[in-house]
Amino acid sequence: MSASELRICAVGDELLSTVGDARALGWLGRVVARTRTDAATVLLPLSVPGETTTGLSARWEDEFNRRVISAPDVDQRLVISLGHNDIVAGLSVARSRLNLANILDIADERRISTFVVGPPPTVPHRAREIEELSAAFADVAQRRRVPFVDTFTPLVD
Repeated sequence: MSASELRICAVGDELLSTVGDARALGWLGRVVARTRTDAATVLLPLSVPGETTTGLSARWEDEFNRRVISAPDVDQRLVISLGHNDIVAGLSVARSRLNLANILDIADERRISTFVVGPPPTVPHRAREIEELSAAFADVAQRRRVPFVDTFTPLVD
C-alpha cells in the first residue's frame, strides 16, 4: 500500500525559514515544489533562528510528535537542516557530533525516515570551521546510514 500523504517535518535554524525570500518558499519549499510524488505533500518547516544543535536536540522530538498522524497511509519524514550556529556559540565539534548523533539515534529507534542537510558557507571568515563541522555532520550521518547533503563544498567558491 502506498502512502496517500507525505508529511515532511523539517527542523533547523534560520536557513530553513523563508525570511527574506520574496516567494516565501525558502530552499525547502523549492525542493519540494520540484519533487515528484504520487502522495499529497504536507510541508512543516519548524525553524528557530540562531539555534544550535543543542537546542535542536532538545526540541525536535516534541515538535515532531505534535505533527505525527497515526495512519497507515501517511508517510512521515524528518529533515534536519544544520547551520553554523554551533560555531558562533562556541560548541566543540565533538559536542555538535554528539547532538546530531542523539537526534539520529532516537529517530532510528522510532523508525522515522530522516535526511540531513549540512551547513552552507554562510560566514566567509569562518569557512574553515564550517567545513570541519560539515564534515563531522557528514560522518555522523554516514555512520548511521542516513542520507546527507553537503551544501558547503559546492557553494564555498
